[in-house]
Parts: sequence; structure tokens; C-alpha cells
Amino acid sequence: MSCALHAALRGHRVHLFERSPSLGTRDCTSYGNAGGFARHAITPVNSPSLPRQLPSLLNSPESPLSLAPSLHLLRMVPWLLSFVYHCSMPKVEATTAALASLLHEAEEGYKPLLDLLPPDQLEQMVNRENILHIWSSQKSWEGAQFKRDLQHQHGVQMQYLSADEMLELEPKLQADRLYRGLLYPGTFGLKNPGGLVAALAEALPRLGATIHAGADVAAVEPSASGVRLRQSSPSAATDDVLFDSVVVACGAWSKQLAGTVGDSAHAALDTERGYHIMFPEATDVVSRPICFADTGFYISPMANGLRTAGTVELGGLHAPPNPQRLDMIERVTRSVLSADLPPRRREDDWLGFRPTMPDGLPVIGRSPRSERVVYAFGHHHIGWTLGGVTGRLVSQLLDDQPTDFDLTPFRIDRFNSALF
Repeated sequence: MSCALHAALRGHRVHLFERSPSLGTRDCTSYGNAGGFARHAITPVNSPSLPRQLPSLLNSPESPLSLAPSLHLLRMVPWLLSFVYHCSMPKVEATTAALASLLHEAEEGYKPLLDLLPPDQLEQMVNRENILHIWSSQKSWEGAQFKRDLQHQHGVQMQYLSADEMLELEPKLQADRLYRGLLYPGTFGLKNPGGLVAALAEALPRLGATIHAGADVAAVEPSASGVRLRQSSPSAATDDVLFDSVVVACGAWSKQLAGTVGDSAHAALDTERGYHIMFPEATDVVSRPICFADTGFYISPMANGLRTAGTVELGGLHAPPNPQRLDMIERVTRSVLSADLPPRRREDDWLGFRPTMPDGLPVIGRSPRSERVVYAFGHHHIGWTLGGVTGRLVSQLLDDQPTDFDLTPFRIDRFNSALF
């Protein structure tokens, strides 16, 4: 969406192809996220201590990491090996520096897009309270010290909070689950992530763009004279249209399309499955997005109730939702709040797919196979945060202009093709 809007604002005749019948609905990835605009999130999930923590993480009933039993786990072995390789401190520092360059421009990247919306409509969707991160023990707090050091080095603003100070901000937190906290100035949340996507989609036609909803693109076919898109339906009206350029920004499904271009050997993309649950009758419980670092999830106030979102489950795109994982999220949510929550509405349970590269960096740049194909995917936990700046960079590539900064760290062929 951000890529399409930025290109349209620059005068391109844009066609947006979307598999879902409508944009911003529950089968779209951005519908179910926690809503936090995480401009502080410059450090990747990778860390030097993570490989030795994996056994305990996989055995803990409240772990932020789990496995969904499936054959896909065997296919993930190269990805996992590369992920562990990128857990060394030099690799984490390099990833952090590259993410910091993107996140520094995250808010500026959205300004021309959000200006397309009426101010009152935007304000109804935005929660201006800053994001709070909470650690429940001295051990977990000290274990995250190196990430705080990296944030300091890159100028991330943060305010240290004691347990009492956190309770002053959020009195319905459970006191015995609070050790230390960080408040991140300049961050905020969304009350309706899917609604924002839908509102931005409504702006596209006003810029002369065409939306092809329900279009299942199966192949991207570049040539010297242009690019064709082949849809799974053999009678698709656009199959014979020759586009000047194509942007592949399909999240966790991007690897399949990169393969049709000839870049599958380099596209080291896989998915982190993430869940959310909803308590629609829980209002005025917390005032801001709150990340519980020990368990890897957010509690966020939404327009339609309280949402708990997050955790990481490995298992690919096709394994069914894990009801035990959803129940665990509910159980832990109740344990970190002193408020007596109403029942969760199980029909709102949701599973989404974060597109993740093993080094924690997205892919932004041209295909090595064709200058006419531009990639923009792999933004893992911060896709909504980085959408605006990614769209701006992509539009600069489409116009053959110098990009705001060097995109070498984000190239698709940065991985060993023999491994993938």
C-alpha cells in the first residue's frame, strides 16, 4: 500500500494487485498487528545469547517462541542456520545500524501518505500515548542490557521507569510482574490497524490508481520490453498488459513470486507466525501499547476492545492455528493485569504471518535479474512502522533517482545462494 501510494503521488500510473477481496480486512496481515509505531525497534530478534537459550525457550509454557509441527520445519533448516549465524555480535551490530537508518526516517516516510486522510479521521485511529516496555525480573532486564546499549548508541530516546512509576502510568498492571520499564518518547499506537489500511486504499483511486482486489498473481515475468503478471486465473484481463516496472511487496508470499523472476536462490525469506486475541468488552484497562519483553507480546487498546498480539511460532504458511498457543496468550494476559478481564471472544482469534529474513533486515531494492523488478518485503515485526519509508525508497528507485541512503544492506542477493 505504501509503495503504491508513494508511486502514485509521484505521478506513476499505478495498478495495485491484492489477493484479498478487500483491503484492511482480517485476512490481510496488517489487520491483526499490535498497532505500535515502533521507531525505537532498531535491534533484531537475533542476539548473541539466543542460540544457547533455545532449549529453555522451546520447553517453557510461557515462551515467546514455539514450533508448529509441520514438514515445513525441515525446509526451514537453512533459514535457521543462517539466523543463528546472524546472532553474533558483529552481525547484530550491522543489522542494528541498517535498521536505525530506516527507522530514523520512518515517520517522515508516512507524512505524505497520512496527509491524504482527513485529520479527524486519522485522529480517531491514533493513540498518542507512548509505547511502554516491561521486564518482570532482574535476570530478563539485565539480559536485555546489550540491546539498550545499542539503542543508546544510535540515539533512541528512552525513559527508565521503576515498578511504582509504571503503576502510576498504568494502575491496572499486576504489581508483582513489574521489575523495570522503558517508555519510548515519540512512539504511538493505532486503534484500528486494518482501518488505516482501508482508509489509505480509498485514497489510491483519487490519485489515478487502479486496485485489482481478489487478484492472485502467480508469476512475475520480466523482459527487455516490460513485465507481465500472470494470475492463477487463466482468463485474467491483465495477463497481456505489459508494465514498465513491478514492485513485489507481498509479505510472506513474496518468495514465491521472486522465484518466478529467478531470484528464489537468494530469497532467504520465511515466516514468523503471530497470533492475537481480543477482549471486546475490556475498555479502559490500559492506555497505551505495552510490550511484555519476557513473553514477547503486546497488550494494546483498540477501538473494538483490548488486543493481545505477538509471540513467534515457526511452521510456515499452511499449518493450522494452534489453539494451545491462543490459550497461553490469554492465560498470560490475565496474569499481567490486576483487572478482572471479561471473556475473550474466540471468533476474533487471529493468526498472521510476519515475513522475516534470517538477519532481521528487509529486502529493498532491484532484482539482480531485471532492473524492472523492485522488491520490498521481509519487514518482520515492524512492517507497519517501516511501510512509509520503504514506499518512499521504492518510488525513488522507480524514478531512477538516488535513494535517501545506501540500500546495499537490504539487497536480495546478500545471502549464500547455495544455502537457499
